[in-house]
This record gives sequence, C-alpha cells and structure tokens, in this order.
Amino acid sequence: MAKIYVLLAVLGLAAILPMSAAAELPFTIYGGAGFGKWMEDNAPDGGVGFGAGIIYPFQNSPFAIGADLGYQMLGSYDGVYGLVDEVAEIKLSVIPVTAQGYYMIPVSGSVAPYLGAGVGFYNMRTKVEYKVDLPLLQEFDDTYSSTDMGINLGGGLKFGGADSKMKFGADARFHIIMTEDESTNLVTVFGRIAGAGVPPAPALTPQ
Repeated sequence: MAKIYVLLAVLGLAAILPMSAAAELPFTIYGGAGFGKWMEDNAPDGGVGFGAGIIYPFQNSPFAIGADLGYQMLGSYDGVYGLVDEVAEIKLSVIPVTAQGYYMIPVSGSVAPYLGAGVGFYNMRTKVEYKVDLPLLQEFDDTYSSTDMGINLGGGLKFGGADSKMKFGADARFHIIMTEDESTNLVTVFGRIAGAGVPPAPALTPQ
C-alpha cells in the first residue's frame, strides 16, 4: 500500500510541476494510470497500474529518450500454501524501472502517434495472504520478489497542439521479462497527462 501512495504522490507532482515551472523545463513530465494483464495460461484477470516518467525530445528531430517508473497490480488468485496446505490468496504485482526511446511519427494536426521501446529492470512480487488456526485464527502474509531484465515495445497517441503546455494521451505496451526458465509477458494500457517545458516538446507533436 505504501508503494501506491508514493506513486500517487509522483503522479501529483507530474501534473503540478509542469504548470508551475514549465518555462524552466526543457523536457516533458508525465503521469498516468491504466490496466495490466499477465499473458500466461490461468493467469489472474489483471489489475490497476500507475506510472510516471520524463521524456527529453531532441529539437528538430522525431526522436526522444526518457525514463519510466511504474507499479502494476496483476490481480490475485486462490491457492494453497505452507506445509499444511493452508488456503491462501496470492497477489501478483510488478514494478518496472526502464529507459525508453520514442519515435514520433511525422503528422500534422493535434493528434500525434508514436512508437516506443524500452529496456530496464522489472521487480516481480508475489504476496501470499493466509490464515492459520493456532488454535486462535491468525492472519499471516509472506512476500517474495525477484528482479530481472526486461524489454517493452509499443506505441500510443498524444493529443494537444504544438504550443499546448498540457497534453493527454494513451499508451499501450507489450513487456517481455527475462524470468527464470521462461519469459513472463505482460500487456499494459495507460492513459496519460503530460506537461511540456520549453521548447514545447517539438518532437512530441510534429508539425
């Protein structure tokens, strides 16, 4: 729960900082929320995610680079746990920290499509919540995590004029995490709000 509060604070700053200091920032700050799904057989139905990041657009170029931080809940399922096979609720989540590259497809107008790719670290977390009668019923939880390299591929749309300080958009990505034995694949779809500094993100909204 603490991680969610921290990321919500980051999202708040991502929305406030561009409005208060946009004239001093040569890059874009964004925050967003969306949905993620683990693409494996019998995987949970997915869950809500949060993210924030920065993008530095190269002037007079369709290319940009950036960094991204997120917290993605992947849902939960019922299982058994422990030496006595206690009934447990197993919750899955992942924290990606990645470097991103973007190619802004040159188009005119207020809608700008882009392609993106990223590489970085993914912290996969499994939280197991269960109850044991000792003889008094008590609740326990155990958390396991591992960090692996991963990549992501995707794209999205940005909405807003070239001179707009605040932009909105949608972003979809396919993530491949190099977990042990076989890769773990995720799909995420996010809505975003972004604030651009000066120059006003020329690579994000090509003319």
